Amino acid sequence: MHRSTSQNDRAAFRDARSGATTVELAMVLPVLFLVVFGAFEFSRLNMLKHLASVAAYEGAREGIIIGATAADVETQVNGVLAAGGIIDASVTTTPATITSATTEVQVQVSIPVDGNFWVLPAYASGAVTGACRLSTERQGE
Repeated sequence: MHRSTSQNDRAAFRDARSGATTVELAMVLPVLFLVVFGAFEFSRLNMLKHLASVAAYEGAREGIIIGATAADVETQVNGVLAAGGIIDASVTTTPATITSATTEVQVQVSIPVDGNFWVLPAYASGAVTGACRLSTERQGE
């Protein structure tokens, strides 16, 4: 059975377009991957910023309790950060020694971006910082 002229024209057009589709995919796919992976990385950056702030807040809450120490603060902060899969974070508690005369506690958490990104950690640098300052209310001491 022979194909009609319109069927032959469609088959020839389809054969000519098959190479164009491959080229178009090769041009669009890297841009699509860049957008998708960029969305992952910006989401992780936002998560790091939020975790730094929450960890600092939870650490400061721990520090204003009567009898708390800077080690208690750091333990609380590291617990929050461990839940988020954070590594190599630094914690600064001011004052370094919490006493009964301490009127406020400030906690600063710094998370290095390098090593805490999911997709492209080699291309990240800098640190994300979160801080919290809470006043103690120690009446009657």
